[in-house]
Amino acid sequence: MAALILYLDDPNTQKETLLIRYVQLGIHLFGIVKNGGIYNWINDGGYANCRKFPILFAGMVLDDADMKNIGRKSGDYLYEGPYGPGNVPPDYIHFGEDDQTFYITESDIVGALAGIALRRSQRLVRPYRPAS
Repeated sequence: MAALILYLDDPNTQKETLLIRYVQLGIHLFGIVKNGGIYNWINDGGYANCRKFPILFAGMVLDDADMKNIGRKSGDYLYEGPYGPGNVPPDYIHFGEDDQTFYITESDIVGALAGIALRRSQRLVRPYRPAS
């Protein structure tokens, strides 16, 4: 919400305190990550959201490359190379908003359809017989 307010067409003098505090929040959150806090915000039913954007926002304001690139070790990074669910990269940064997002691949769909077909083929088929 704070970031949206900062994008309003209000005079900058009215938004200065909010900008300073929001950037400071991003700096603090980034400090947690840089000091080993990559597991601090694992998804927990919506309780660990809204940590990533303040870091990105502060990185844009301060033109800090490390802060601006915080997303390179989260989100889609989980699915690069040999990694994926159950095989997380060791330097993956957990953000609730990313951890609560999942991807469905073609192999997931094919596997599910094969499982359905197998279950159907194993059913005992009884023709319908009306009660007499």
